[in-house]
Amino acid sequence: MTAAGIVQQQRPGAPAPGPTPPTPGQLPLTPGDRGPDVSSYQPNVDWSAVAASGCRFAFAKATEGVGYVNPYFAQDWTGIAAAGMVRGAYHFARPSQSGADAEAAWFCSQLGPLGPSDIPVLDSEDPNASGDLSGWTIAFLQAVQQRTGRPCWLYSGPWYMTPHGLDSPAVAAAAGGLWLAAYQTLPPPVPPGWQQQGLGFWQHTDHASIPGVPGACDESIYRP
Repeated sequence: MTAAGIVQQQRPGAPAPGPTPPTPGQLPLTPGDRGPDVSSYQPNVDWSAVAASGCRFAFAKATEGVGYVNPYFAQDWTGIAAAGMVRGAYHFARPSQSGADAEAAWFCSQLGPLGPSDIPVLDSEDPNASGDLSGWTIAFLQAVQQRTGRPCWLYSGPWYMTPHGLDSPAVAAAAGGLWLAAYQTLPPPVPPGWQQQGLGFWQHTDHASIPGVPGACDESIYRP
């Protein structure tokens, strides 16, 4: 029986129990929920308008490599939370330039304390990186979780995951979830090594028009 099917008895007049806070592996979202992800290419987002349009979550670029910070990240990070949406922050990996622990430390230094529904993400698509990146990726994911107490997700696309070893079960086991980019009409298949983990978010377009976001942006669908 699921938790939703259990009726808890309580004394007459006793206050009803409050909602159970989500565990690190759960998100207060419903399959089919949509949301944008933004970077410095979408400055000064009106997050209240984004939420009013029906979006339930949003991701914002935080950092890249070692040393770069999105100049709009701080206002995006606070704005998403103030609008009542689940928020995620992503780090654009540069394994061709830096070590995993150094990049994880830089990313975490910009986040501050994370709430139970906040989602740290590693964005893996460095065009200058070559070879198997599974070891680098696992080291980054584990370092972020150790520093923040939150599981770190992986963002990538099938075209990048396969040649760089990111579709392995070891990478899936180290990640909090998968955010997959696949610009197509139907939901993409789950990469081979991620069958047990499954798909979390599907980025289905990079040309969405969302009220409050200046210009076109990426949009994803929650598909656990």
